[in-house]
Amino acid sequence: MQILLSKQVFRIGLTLQILMSVGFVFSQPSAQKQIRNQIDLLNKRVVEKIKNQDDSSKLLLNKSIYLSKKNNYLKGLAKAYKNYGVYYSKDGNLEFSQHYYFKALRIYESIGNEDEIGPCYNNIANGFSRVGDFDKSVQYYKLALKYHVKNKKYNKYTETCNNIAIDLIQANKLDEAKRQIEHGLKYTDSVNEPINYANFFSNLAIIYFEENEFEKGVSCLNRILKIYERENFQSGLTATYYHLGLFSAENNKPKEALLYYRSSYEIAKANHLDGNLRGPLESIMLIHNHMGNQDSVFHYYLELMKLDEETQKKRSEANIHEIEIKFQTEKKEQQLILEKEKRARLEAIANSNGKTITILVIFILFLIVVFLSIWLYQKQKQQLIALKLSQKNDEIEKMINEQRVKIVESQLNGEVIERQRVASELHDRVGGLLATLNLQVEVLSEKLHEQNEVKKLKKLIKTTIQEVRQISHNLDGVGEANGLEYSLKQLQEGISSSQKIEMHLYYELGNLNLNNRLGSELFSIVQELTTNTLKHARAKNITVQLSLLDDKINLIFEDDGDGFNVLTTNLGIGLKNIEKRVEKLDGTFIIDSSSKRGTTLIANIPFE
Repeated sequence: MQILLSKQVFRIGLTLQILMSVGFVFSQPSAQKQIRNQIDLLNKRVVEKIKNQDDSSKLLLNKSIYLSKKNNYLKGLAKAYKNYGVYYSKDGNLEFSQHYYFKALRIYESIGNEDEIGPCYNNIANGFSRVGDFDKSVQYYKLALKYHVKNKKYNKYTETCNNIAIDLIQANKLDEAKRQIEHGLKYTDSVNEPINYANFFSNLAIIYFEENEFEKGVSCLNRILKIYERENFQSGLTATYYHLGLFSAENNKPKEALLYYRSSYEIAKANHLDGNLRGPLESIMLIHNHMGNQDSVFHYYLELMKLDEETQKKRSEANIHEIEIKFQTEKKEQQLILEKEKRARLEAIANSNGKTITILVIFILFLIVVFLSIWLYQKQKQQLIALKLSQKNDEIEKMINEQRVKIVESQLNGEVIERQRVASELHDRVGGLLATLNLQVEVLSEKLHEQNEVKKLKKLIKTTIQEVRQISHNLDGVGEANGLEYSLKQLQEGISSSQKIEMHLYYELGNLNLNNRLGSELFSIVQELTTNTLKHARAKNITVQLSLLDDKINLIFEDDGDGFNVLTTNLGIGLKNIEKRVEKLDGTFIIDSSSKRGTTLIANIPFE
């Protein structure tokens, strides 16, 4: 009873915990998911603001980091750190930029986000490249390559191969740069990116320029021009014409160089590529100076001064714009602080109301738990009463079966004892009288000189003596075939007369002459199996079959009772006795049984 009560207390506690958890979930539906979506949206906004060089991006970054840490959202935190790295990279603070890229990398590695690990390595490598640490930049670019291949991002792979080649060229490792370009070109067929393809040949042209192989370099650049013209890639065209100019100038072809420089300058000017104007303009001025065209030198010098003035003006306008942005940012920050304070006051009021609602919800849940506990207790009590009644019925049924078995056993034992008594009486008393009668007839025969009537009488007496002896043997034991069959039929009639179970007998030994020991043991085995079935199986039918197969007596005993698991159940005393009896007769036996499928025993005993 104590165990039941402790179980009941445990169930009540568990039910209360589950209900409170359910109440909490329903009172705050998908709160965590909503917060994570908010953080992801915040990080997307930050990316746009960093692109537009909006100073408010830093404020949003701090908010994203705070919310991600508070809600243990590692993916959002890593994204915020990565964005901080981009922010400081654009600001020129490479030390801080690398610091945040590494923090993002460690989180992505810890959560196994392989899609982001490769780009992180790329960003770190870019930082080392910008400060001229080419050994480290190449090292991290190669780490990025592994993840690009693993994730089948071949476009990123070819870009990274180009970056490695550029850094190797700057480190004056030209042979290694060539190998990297050849390796990267193998993957260009996997992606439809003509610009990446052209960049490989651009880097290859630079290598040929460094090795003074101008014709190969020019061939590469002409190949690139066709790609850029087809793709309408204006900044690429500007850079390529400029490089062709450098090749021509280095190869003492000033007129050809001048044409290339002018093409570069005109494309840059037409497409407002201000960053690509100064190089071609200075080169044109130097070529004219080399050719002695002072008027042209002065003209392009003025153009250069004008370009510098416009650049300075744009920088001033950018500075003014930056000051305005900072002012607006500070203003927004003040507004955010005020809104935060206002929100805090509203939250305090909401929390006060929320506590009241929470207490009410908990009280309702408590009442539900109490009701459920009482209901469970009553249900369990009813189940316990039903279980006890079921156990009582089982005990009664078991007692009835045991009593039935005892009755059958006593009937069988009584029959055996009675048969032995009758056999003894026939053998000792009737047999003795017949023997005396026979002796007296012998004496009479000698006196009467064996007349025909006396001879007939003697023959009749001898026949009677043999019949009495045969009957006494059949009653006393089951050695002969007729005795075994008779005993089994008597057993069958005794079992079937109970009207609780039907016994079917198939005796196929015919007139087989069994010795007394074998017949007795066979009868004992069948009797033991029958008793076992009556005690344990709750069967409706028993089938016994005896036949002769290959000089062996084959005994099959079957019932349709409960059965048992042969692999896990130990043999009982009855089955162990049967096993010993079969072994004593040099025989073998097998048992086939399973739950709810009855039991079958097959024994094979040698017969000579």
